[in-house]
Amino acid sequence: MNKTILIFVWVVCTHGLFAQPVLHNNLNFAIGDSYRIDGYNVVTNIDPGGPGGNQVWDFEVIEGEDFFVGETALCVNPSTTPFADSIGAAGADIAIKPFDSEFGAYQYYKTSASSRELLAMGWYQTGNTSFTNYLNSNIDLQFPLAYGDEFDFNTELLMYSIDMGYCVMRDSGHVAIEADAWGSITTPAETYPNVLRLKTTSVMHSWYRFESGEPWMYLGEFTDISYDWYAPGIKVPVLSVMEFLFAKGGGEMPALHFLAEYQFPTGIENVEKTDFSIYPNPASDMVSIASGDEWLAEEIIIYNQQGREVLRQKSENGMVDVSELKTGCYIIGIKAGNITRIRKLIIN
Repeated sequence: MNKTILIFVWVVCTHGLFAQPVLHNNLNFAIGDSYRIDGYNVVTNIDPGGPGGNQVWDFEVIEGEDFFVGETALCVNPSTTPFADSIGAAGADIAIKPFDSEFGAYQYYKTSASSRELLAMGWYQTGNTSFTNYLNSNIDLQFPLAYGDEFDFNTELLMYSIDMGYCVMRDSGHVAIEADAWGSITTPAETYPNVLRLKTTSVMHSWYRFESGEPWMYLGEFTDISYDWYAPGIKVPVLSVMEFLFAKGGGEMPALHFLAEYQFPTGIENVEKTDFSIYPNPASDMVSIASGDEWLAEEIIIYNQQGREVLRQKSENGMVDVSELKTGCYIIGIKAGNITRIRKLIIN
């Protein structure tokens, strides 16, 4: 057996042999998609590793502070959202909003066969509403994208408070994205055998002002590095490691976020282990929801495929009357405390 064959056998036996993943435009968001991101805003001893192929990443156990359970997000028509009249939102075809509330974070994307671009972001809350418009759009993904591919762009954003009516921050700079590694990854939620890692390096200049008409105050140049692991067909990163520089000359705060749950009507199943059931599914009149003792449903919310809420009720006996709903595919969210878990529901 020659040296080349010996190396090949060692790779198969020790790591498994994975195909190199390619990301296609089926990663574009669609109305009705929903997911939840959990994570740590402060982590210690995190090492994303170097570049290369056929790697094995193990992030099953994370050491860190400030663990959070994220809000479930839902993809909807931008025209149904609070920022629909803004310039950034007007050019978007997908908006991402909190699943069970009108208050919280909003993102606006423009999708095409060749790219997915972030046009704007907003935070909607009484007395604290802000909006970020990208003067040069932020290219989230390009398609197809494979190991060794890279792209870059210049970007500029303007963040302002709608309530106060003046600009508070402006950033501009250069972003470079490289598909620098591929392999298998284990996150705190799941193992994915075939992922592509994207390394993003952002070099940004930042200014701020707190009164309309005042001169901009320059904060400095900031270099942030992030790593996102994508699995083919899954529309958000299954895990992200971010190294943000919050102050000139220091103040780095590493963060790790991971995909905890998702429901894409394209047929991809949930990551999260099932701890409640919906039956019958498909249904025509009554739906029964059964959950275990460790997780009891408190409220039930149903959205149609256009992202509009069509039913909301307290979960008293676990029964939901869906007889008034039209035939089709829906997203049902079962809420307990600050966690909303989601499933696909078919009405026939």
